[in-house]
Amino acid sequence: QRGDRLLSESVAALRSASPVPIAIVRRARNLDRPLPGVFTRALVPVTGSPASRAAQEVAFNLSANLGTEVVLVHVVSRSPAVARVPFVVAAGEEFVPGVETIAQRLLGEAAAWGEGLGARVRTETRTGASAGDEIIAAAAELESDLVVMGATVRRLSGRPFLGHAVEQVLADADPTVVVVTVPP
Repeated sequence: QRGDRLLSESVAALRSASPVPIAIVRRARNLDRPLPGVFTRALVPVTGSPASRAAQEVAFNLSANLGTEVVLVHVVSRSPAVARVPFVVAAGEEFVPGVETIAQRLLGEAAAWGEGLGARVRTETRTGASAGDEIIAAAAELESDLVVMGATVRRLSGRPFLGHAVEQVLADADPTVVVVTVPP
């Protein structure tokens, strides 16, 4: 990171031109020792987007090949009181699952995929006003040494924009951060 820019010009140009996903790695902060040979715990936010699935695939392959534990986290960006209430809302003839049901479904599908690939997986749902804050807090609380996130790169004010949560985690999280970017 240089000044207010998270991506160098060369990385931004490469990301803009590539038709395939690219992984961008930011080294852990505040290390008084070399990086570990193997990451022990990877936190992976789950949103259901193609970028999120690309990040999960990277983490699952790390786990299957190196034994890294993968903690899948879905952040519900609502007040804690509302998010804890399991509910179903009638919408005409169809029923729309509530927040908790959607989180469980997203995490369940992701966990099943990871386990099918041979990964060690567990899941967690968190609630907060800011997904970035929750991801950073979860990484610290779970003692994760790696965060793997997905992002779709967009242009904002002439520069690549990875999304608020991704940019906040890159700027503020202590563990190594891998951002798997997918073309728009």
